[in-house]
Amino acid sequence: MRYLLSKVQGCQDLKREVDGRINRWSHGAILRSDEADPHLNELDRLRCGIWQDQIERAKYPSLLWQMRNLAVHEFRSQGKGWAISNDNSTPYYHGCMNHQGDFDSWELYIPCEVISDIVQKCSEKMKTEFEQQNRNPYDSFKFGSSWYDD
Repeated sequence: MRYLLSKVQGCQDLKREVDGRINRWSHGAILRSDEADPHLNELDRLRCGIWQDQIERAKYPSLLWQMRNLAVHEFRSQGKGWAISNDNSTPYYHGCMNHQGDFDSWELYIPCEVISDIVQKCSEKMKTEFEQQNRNPYDSFKFGSSWYDD
């Protein structure tokens, strides 16, 4: 959110709120998403013209979509975050240093285990949905040896 807000004009109250929250984080700590990320209702009082767009872009579904796109299309990961925790059950933020050894930025890291858990839960829900509807998902596809649509 801080990065997105730095790229736009306006929303000064929201920028101050985000900066204030981040500035209270302790350097050297690992912050879990439930400790660091505000709930939407906490930001309601700070609405501005571009508020909703920036909030949507900073939410985890959008971040995961960005992460997916970079991994699939560019074979790279997002940001500078990396696995430094023994507990990979949730996304977390950690600080990064620059080459001079000074604090540089807070980075979000989403562990592979979190993504695997999301995929597993989605697969289970899809299976349940198809079973309840008595549908075979393969009926929606045309199978054959051709690589091109006929």
